[in-house]
Amino acid sequence: MQWPYNRYKSIITPAGREWIPGHQQHGTKFIVGPSKKLGNIHSFLLAARSPAFCIPNTTIPRDTNTIIRLPDADWSDFRCLGFWLYEGKPPVYDSPADFLPLCRMWFLLSTLGMWRMANTLLRLGMELCGDRGFQVDIMDVKMVYENTVPGNKFRKYVVAIFAQRATPQVHFFREEFAKLGILRDAAEFLEEMAQVRRALLDPVEQSLGVALPSSINHMQWLLRWGPHDNDVLPDRFFLTEEEGFQGAWEVRNQMCPWCPRGPPGTDGGKVCSECRARYGVIWGRSSDSHGEGLVRDGERD
Repeated sequence: MQWPYNRYKSIITPAGREWIPGHQQHGTKFIVGPSKKLGNIHSFLLAARSPAFCIPNTTIPRDTNTIIRLPDADWSDFRCLGFWLYEGKPPVYDSPADFLPLCRMWFLLSTLGMWRMANTLLRLGMELCGDRGFQVDIMDVKMVYENTVPGNKFRKYVVAIFAQRATPQVHFFREEFAKLGILRDAAEFLEEMAQVRRALLDPVEQSLGVALPSSINHMQWLLRWGPHDNDVLPDRFFLTEEEGFQGAWEVRNQMCPWCPRGPPGTDGGKVCSECRARYGVIWGRSSDSHGEGLVRDGERD
């Protein structure tokens, strides 16, 4: 067995309890990145974190000898994921240079169907970008746009940060960014926020009979995620369990040779009749079926 399976004699379970695996516990094999490095993770941990790796309506690991290939993943991100799974410690992101690794980690978690951990990452990103002087590189935003489709929750999350944490530059208007719609989406978000701020501050100005300073009117230090009162947190961009399961369609296709291949929203995004007959249930579980999870707000409903 490869790292991290062979490093840990005990495991911190999703409920925070130590668990010593027996020899009968299986490890799922991964081939990661262009360098094709090998990694193994206990199937128990994968099933506890992702519905794609377990028998439906349970947290029992799905029996598979398939090697999961993650050609687009970065080995450093896979290592961070290993520490997070086994030690319950999410990555530390504390500088502008960490924004791109955070985005890559979200894509890795989404690919594996680890929806609650992906939601925790959004809270970590909020903390990372909360500083008023934080600046987002438009190239990082471009990477996200090139790997998502319009309407994707993570794309909306990233453009909300970009709209509030980027100083306009001439190169923002290059065709490579314009054709992706980055500035269009950022402008739409800012207009929505401007309406919210005017609705909040106009009555105050009218009651005082004076115009508030522009620094207050803009409220540039406060990240907002939407037009509602509770949008001080990025929870509107959280994945549901079903979205996590659907997002892991490539991994599910690798584990089941009978499942139709294709993304969600197509015939290929469905589950094959063989899997339904084998497990005797329809795919899909209640959102609280994972148990407690890490002590992170983003991992709770």
